[in-house]
Amino acid sequence: TAEPETPAEPEYYDNYVVPQDQWVITGHNTQLNDKTNPMVAAGGVESAALLHQGSIALGEVDLSKYSKVVVMWGCDNSDVTINHYNANANNRIMLLNAEMSMVMSPAAETIIAGGTYELKGWAVTAFEIDLTGIDYNGPVYVTYDTLPGTFMLFSEVTFIGAEIDYSEPEEPET
Repeated sequence: TAEPETPAEPEYYDNYVVPQDQWVITGHNTQLNDKTNPMVAAGGVESAALLHQGSIALGEVDLSKYSKVVVMWGCDNSDVTINHYNANANNRIMLLNAEMSMVMSPAAETIIAGGTYELKGWAVTAFEIDLTGIDYNGPVYVTYDTLPGTFMLFSEVTFIGAEIDYSEPEEPET
């Protein structure tokens, strides 16, 4: 009797952590801070982008190579933030195909993918955005639906490698 074939282990693209020194941060009152900033220190990280009406350019990314992106983030728990959060239906962290600067919410046609966050305070936590089925390849920006008086802290952005598909594309029927 023949030995059953052992299925091959699937292969994956490499994960990609976007280095902070490659981030281009835009917007109003938005900057890359070191731990001397009390809001960055409160998040428990060495450095992070503090966003207020802005976005972070992550460079050119082929999203078809990734299954998800994990954004490490935190935000203030001030009364202003809580009130705006409760009054806003969007409350999203998103990937965009265009820079967002000095606006309250991105235009629908610029949103690649995203999801709704829950307030957790400055302690930096992971937020995952599913990239399944997205084949966008170009400039990528990370942002959130901004609210007046709200600050969001981003400390790391990691694209998680998708399984590599070696199958031949199907021939179109003629």
